[in-house]
Amino acid sequence: MKIVRARSVTGLSLAANAAELVAYSITFAYNYRLGYGFSTYGELVSCWAQDLVLVTLLLHYGPGLKKRALLGVAAYGGLLWAFMSGAVPMPVLTALQASTIFIVALGGRLPQILLNAKRGNSGQLSILTSGLNLAGNVARVFTTLVLTGDGLNLVGAVVQGCLNSVLLTQCWRTIRAGGGATAGGGGGAGGGGELPGLAGA
Repeated sequence: MKIVRARSVTGLSLAANAAELVAYSITFAYNYRLGYGFSTYGELVSCWAQDLVLVTLLLHYGPGLKKRALLGVAAYGGLLWAFMSGAVPMPVLTALQASTIFIVALGGRLPQILLNAKRGNSGQLSILTSGLNLAGNVARVFTTLVLTGDGLNLVGAVVQGCLNSVLLTQCWRTIRAGGGATAGGGGGAGGGGELPGLAGA
């Protein structure tokens, strides 16, 4: 991975990726506890795993962040247990699922899109990652329409798909211009850009 080779997390935000990690966990727990077939939300596992790796790398390579790692792992583990075990009541989990639409959009995608526009390129964000995210959104729209008809899942997939389309376009333009995005380079599952006040949050 480019991040490991460069030993740098420049252009990636811990706050954005951590927010997306929690959002993916909420969505997974929501679908699991409603008893939906794994095929309707299985792509979340790859997104979750990718964000988990990125957050780990951000904590490892980010300046002054290693001391926060243990506390962050404990807090996330507790949240995941609460979501999956039923400790969080289903009405609350449903409300949290609705909030993930805004968490992913405002916490990850929109900041990255705005940062890319400001910089004039997509930095280390991977066109492969953005393309896979968009493909996952398209698959999610289809499986939701056909298998569950869940409105929250459908709206979330459509919104994320639109934002991922913008990120994919930005990555493509960066490659055509000879910029930093690469087909196999690093980049968050949500593409969280480093923003003032967020990178070390």
